[in-house]
Amino acid sequence: MWVIRKLERSAGEKSAAWFHHGLDTRFFVAAAVGGLRVLLLVLLLGGSGGVAQARRVALVIGIEKYSHVAPLTNPEKDARRIAGALGRAQFEVTLLVKPAEVTRLGLVSALRTFRDKAEGAEAAVIYYAGHGVEVEGKNWVLPIDVEADRPADLQDNAIPTGRLMDAVSGAQDMRLVVMDACRDNPFAMASGWSAGGRSIGTRGLARETGSDIGSVLLMAAQPGQKASDGAGQTNSPFANLLAQAIEMPGLRISSLPTQLLRGMRSLGVDQAPDLQGIFANADWQFAPAAAGQGAVVAPAPVKLAPILAVPKQAAPALPVSMFGLTLQPADGPGLIVSAIAAGSPYAGKMQRGDVIARVNGAQPPDPNALFALIRREGTAEVLLNRNGRSIFMTMNLPQERGDE
Repeated sequence: MWVIRKLERSAGEKSAAWFHHGLDTRFFVAAAVGGLRVLLLVLLLGGSGGVAQARRVALVIGIEKYSHVAPLTNPEKDARRIAGALGRAQFEVTLLVKPAEVTRLGLVSALRTFRDKAEGAEAAVIYYAGHGVEVEGKNWVLPIDVEADRPADLQDNAIPTGRLMDAVSGAQDMRLVVMDACRDNPFAMASGWSAGGRSIGTRGLARETGSDIGSVLLMAAQPGQKASDGAGQTNSPFANLLAQAIEMPGLRISSLPTQLLRGMRSLGVDQAPDLQGIFANADWQFAPAAAGQGAVVAPAPVKLAPILAVPKQAAPALPVSMFGLTLQPADGPGLIVSAIAAGSPYAGKMQRGDVIARVNGAQPPDPNALFALIRREGTAEVLLNRNGRSIFMTMNLPQERGDE
């Protein structure tokens, strides 16, 4: 600002000189100084990144302990898992898990505020984990204080998913609503819900129509299908896979559903995510690839080409056993499953003669190193070759390791 003051003094001196010549130039001096102020302000802002950086905003909701319907096991943990992943992907995250935050009034207020935040943002995401129901093809989010003796009560006590879709509609490149709410209808056995001839889903959600172009609804399971809660695990399979995908460098948003489906199949979970809508920018990425690396396009599991031929006989050298699984080097690259015990946690997912062709996307180490990796990291993503077919799976660290 000292530059402006110096220019003002200089302009004042010139004004005095011009006044002696009979020219009342105060108007011109004021205009000149004002113009200089504007010019300098523009230059200063331009030199310091005055253009606002692209914003990413997310609203994450998890409801477990319902007041009037059956509680759930994992939504709060799932919401925290997703919120953490989005935060590391440079999202400004609003997390709602406290009972006072997830009442109907609380959610309506939060959605209204989030809609304003999403306006003009680069990306907007809403993730909801909790109870949801479907009535006559329309899906509803159930707040913690929901009461509904009959379907008509939802109008005043629940929130339609269309309201969530509207809340992300102002974002520019990526607009996504994730409904991890494909569970049993908590009202299905109530007398007021079984009368009247209305189409009411007993489990899962429905595929809706009418969303804005570029706004996408991702459901944890197919219409009418129940989503797995994880059987007491820390997170549900869907939430865990979604969090991993959010942090996967270079994964294109258009490849997200395939990535999730591949993960479900690798876990042996009979659940297929459902996508409704088309992304405005199919190449958008949660975690952009490093310079010089292209975007990751998740391949469809059923179309993968074989990577390795199954050897005709097992390699004879250095078998290593752990977790009821015996591995040894194959004739070519990879590890061969030479034996698997019936009680092994990998029984049913691996078979004798399978070849482990990739571990975390790289050439597999020797058997000892692979087992050490699983014990250290708790998990490893592997690609199996079985009779010419490629199969993705996750090798998780068993809870009980009595065979070590």
